Amino acid sequence: MATLDKERVTLATRVGSNREGIWVERTSQEGGLLEVVVRRPLPMQLIKRYVAAGVRRAAVRQHPDQGWYAEIADFPGVWAKEASAKEALDVLEEVASEWVLLKLQDQDEDLPVLDGIDLNHL
Repeated sequence: MATLDKERVTLATRVGSNREGIWVERTSQEGGLLEVVVRRPLPMQLIKRYVAAGVRRAAVRQHPDQGWYAEIADFPGVWAKEASAKEALDVLEEVASEWVLLKLQDQDEDLPVLDGIDLNHL
């Protein structure tokens, strides 16, 4: 019988599954997948709309070193610095998505309401 080696929490859409949200993958010492436990199904389409609303509020400016810096004021610590403004916004969207999912996983209830979307009580 394989022993539990590690537990990995995943915050995304599981490929090939109708379940979206936060789940835990448990693997053996040999690296084989033992089980997947869905901890919290989430409305991912609503979360994507929420993140898009945040990115629309992003401040983008050229950095002195010629890179582009983007941040969302209502999302503390969420920022990106890339070679172009478009790349900065693309990365910012990824970072914001992960930030929101981590806030939901931790059951923080301090997310700002954006475009009428309130994720605080999911």
